[in-house]
Amino acid sequence: MLAEFEEKQYEQHLNIELLQGSNLIFPPGQHLENVLGFDAALFTRNRDFWRHFLGGYPWYRRFFRNYLNGLYFPRDVYALEEAFDNDLPKFKFNAFVQHKRPERMIKETASEWDSWGHEYYRYKVLDHQQKTLEALESSVGNEGVVTYASPVFHTKGEFWNVHKNQSFVPNSNFCQPHKLVGHSAYTYVCPGTVCIAHSEPENVESKHLIDELERLSQAGNNSEIKNTAFVARSCDLIEKSLERQEKAFKLYSEIVRDLDDHQADAPKLLRNLYRLSVFKFASGTSLYFGVANESFNKQIQGTRQRLRR
Repeated sequence: MLAEFEEKQYEQHLNIELLQGSNLIFPPGQHLENVLGFDAALFTRNRDFWRHFLGGYPWYRRFFRNYLNGLYFPRDVYALEEAFDNDLPKFKFNAFVQHKRPERMIKETASEWDSWGHEYYRYKVLDHQQKTLEALESSVGNEGVVTYASPVFHTKGEFWNVHKNQSFVPNSNFCQPHKLVGHSAYTYVCPGTVCIAHSEPENVESKHLIDELERLSQAGNNSEIKNTAFVARSCDLIEKSLERQEKAFKLYSEIVRDLDDHQADAPKLLRNLYRLSVFKFASGTSLYFGVANESFNKQIQGTRQRLRR
């Protein structure tokens, strides 16, 4: 049976916990994916600026949770990039998460029952998602993280208990896409990184998302690149990852062209931000920017213990 809650509900709550719990990522496109591509870490006091570019969309009303401190956009549009580079945390690496809604397999007639001998969770490895994630993994290499994420619970009651305990991360299973090359299904029974890939059963163990965020936050890469340049480079990376997916790339290109037609005067940075939002829509994959901030390092060990208790 499919999980009683929607994939989007799991995605939103896992994302919130990652943002509030780790302070290692900065999220483009969580709440504002249909409008701009940058969400709750940004806020504005200049309504006229956004009415000019976004047709009066009241996006500032959508913020009701505590996230990383954000940026007051300047009234002068040409000062936007300078403020973006100087007033936000330093962007350091890309993190991509593909959220999955699993089935709870409870009958002995289930295809993968012999691998476990008892109840287990399963999700299908979809070809279009897998190829996009493989391309992303190849592009970011060891300087980013790409992962599937899926809950280890399936009822609404269990969902509520996990929510109350703020324990979506320790009640999730993570898998690196390259571990699933040639497979059509992924099965697991517990949180963490251990699973069996199918159809020919193969034991698989991946890296944990929190471990990877911690490693990348402390690495020395990209120390000189500006945030605006990092965003532009991320746009090139996501477009390259979509090229092998003809249907998704066609949709992505069409939407970007339409937005370009209606946002002809938009600064380069804003165009790049809505390119990221369109990628999320076309691929279904969440993108985060890993943050380089020395003050976060003091919190890492405590965060890791809390998230994984």
